[in-house]
Amino acid sequence: MKLKRGYEGELLFDTFIEELPCDFLSLNDLWLTHHNKCFQIDNALLVNNIFYMYEVKNYPGVYYYEKDKLFLALY
Repeated sequence: MKLKRGYEGELLFDTFIEELPCDFLSLNDLWLTHHNKCFQIDNALLVNNIFYMYEVKNYPGVYYYEKDKLFLALY
């Protein structure tokens, strides 16, 4: 179930990226190696010569950012 939710979150993230009003290059499920260690990036995005890396999560609940921190809204 956790893997399914994660995959659904990545698909939703892709729909957000498709709406960007500029040219971009998007690389999904990018595998890299550094110092003989492999790691995976859910989405790498190149926009205006800037490289962004995203680790996508799809946790249930309502979240918000405040002062560069992520919080779970408790209602």
